[in-house]
Amino acid sequence: MDKEIKCINDRLWNESSNYLDYAHRCYEYVAKSFRYVHGSWRTLEQILNDGGGECGDLSTLVVNLLRYKGIPSRHNICLTLGGGYHVWTDFYLEGYGWIPFDVTYRCTDHSNDYFGVYDGQCVIMARDFCYDFGDEVQLTPDILQTYRYRYWYRDDTPNISVQHYKYASSITNGK
Repeated sequence: MDKEIKCINDRLWNESSNYLDYAHRCYEYVAKSFRYVHGSWRTLEQILNDGGGECGDLSTLVVNLLRYKGIPSRHNICLTLGGGYHVWTDFYLEGYGWIPFDVTYRCTDHSNDYFGVYDGQCVIMARDFCYDFGDEVQLTPDILQTYRYRYWYRDDTPNISVQHYKYASSITNGK
């Protein structure tokens, strides 16, 4: 696995003119070379072997490529307006700060560019992951805020409302 990441990394880095160009090449490479695949969280090895994964998996692959080159990067785990979850990536560029990009959206929609774009349609619930690469993937995100669903019924039509009720302390140490 490390050998494959190193090979991809070296090729993309050799084609790049700087860190920003490298980050963009990682974004484009993952979007064009991997596909969105429904299912549970995968290890990096499974993502490479399966040729894709969910939004968190695709973000994990690009985060690994960026971190391999020493570029600070992180996952953003969010709750969508529709009540689902989504994950995208940020990377840090000195002089600019955290730059968002969504490799999953690019992977499924090549007509639009999602590099440097955050559409504001999600509430960030956590940033980054810790993995335990044992027999199963263990996720331990640093929760920024929690939420709960409230359900009520009128005229036999279910309505769902998401209510945010707790905010954690601000992000520290570059997360």
